[in-house]
Amino acid sequence: MTLDELTGRHVVVLGLGIDTLAALDAVHGAGPASLVAAVDEPAAVSDDVRHRLATLEVTLVDTDALPEGTEVVVRSPGYPRYRPSLLAAEAAGARVTTPMDLWLGAYGDGCTVVAVTGTKGKSSTTTAIGDLVRAAGVDAVVAGNIGVPVWSLVPRPGAIVVLEVSSYQAVDISHPPDVGILTCLSADHLSWHGGQERYARDKLSLFGAPGDVATLLVPAHELGAVAATDHLGPVVLDVRGPRFASVRDAAAGASFTGPTVANLALAVAAAEAALGRALPDDLVIAVISTLRPLRSRHETVAVVGDVRFVDDALASNPTAAAAALDGHDEGPVAMIVGGDDREVPIDPLLAAAAARRAPLVLITLPDTGATIAAAVAAAATRCATTVLDAIDIDDAVRQAVAHLPDGGTVLFAPSAPTPPRFGTWEDRSTAFRAAIATLPT
Repeated sequence: MTLDELTGRHVVVLGLGIDTLAALDAVHGAGPASLVAAVDEPAAVSDDVRHRLATLEVTLVDTDALPEGTEVVVRSPGYPRYRPSLLAAEAAGARVTTPMDLWLGAYGDGCTVVAVTGTKGKSSTTTAIGDLVRAAGVDAVVAGNIGVPVWSLVPRPGAIVVLEVSSYQAVDISHPPDVGILTCLSADHLSWHGGQERYARDKLSLFGAPGDVATLLVPAHELGAVAATDHLGPVVLDVRGPRFASVRDAAAGASFTGPTVANLALAVAAAEAALGRALPDDLVIAVISTLRPLRSRHETVAVVGDVRFVDDALASNPTAAAAALDGHDEGPVAMIVGGDDREVPIDPLLAAAAARRAPLVLITLPDTGATIAAAVAAAATRCATTVLDAIDIDDAVRQAVAHLPDGGTVLFAPSAPTPPRFGTWEDRSTAFRAAIATLPT
């Protein structure tokens, strides 16, 4: 949709997260006939937000009581797309859009848009594309699910806009990008989407119909992504092949391992597609050599003696955790696992364990750690395994160091989201780092 399509219509902003709050002025400025904000707990809305809503004459209601006659719903990305109240409004004729979709309608035609999605690897790929484009002397804007709301930015005409797009955002995009990337595709967020089939369909809706995206890049080794996009005519890249040898060398020098290396190769190909020209090797090497892992994305946070500590707290699904484990296949690993039950199959992690030969110590956290570890240990028939239970992250780190063979890696790749009672992934990441700081040197 575009902002013009809101003019004179009865509009509901569904959820007041950072994306919708950033878009609120633009939505109000489009001149809707009425503007309502709907949230799950109206009483919990802060005084500052209430004041802003009042200034814009926005009515605040409960999400289960959307007004009759609603014509457009601007959905906050995290708001469940298939909640009954939203489906009922849609069945009654309401159109559903998102802040990102409206932003693309406002600014996308004046820019080259690169959109990155996938079950894992989105943030590192998005960041690298932005850095490569800037190094080539072209203005780049990086935003989206990476933590920067699109409506906080106004790109210059001709800029290259690089967007990280989650499945929550992709489902209601009606403006396909110029360059698309699917880093990989496996099971995640199944309870939100209602199953793997709809998760895949929702994520791929970012790319529209065949021919809508000029260049769609998919890595050849991600067979699920290749199969899912076959009808869209992707460019299937052998990111592990000779063309990207210099990328791999530069990534190794910058201490990148495993899946991040493949994502950096994808980033190079995407930057070249957006720029319309090849990038010189020396520029690529210079950019990648200065990149550093994003927080909690397979980030080496400490080396104590001969033990390396890797924070991959955002490996909150089995696919990401499997990729993290694969990145340390030559030495012993003590892997800390467990979290909230998202009902996601752990097959990718089992496959990684089955291929492993080096020793593996599994330390379990509530709530799913024991279940995950038992299945992984059973699958890891080619390597020595140990399973230990921990009461919290501090205990897990101590046990990991005590039971890890000489040298090796302590890997926090939980394979499941953080249980709400323990805070967010950032809270668990902070706890992991704090536990390391208390170890004797």
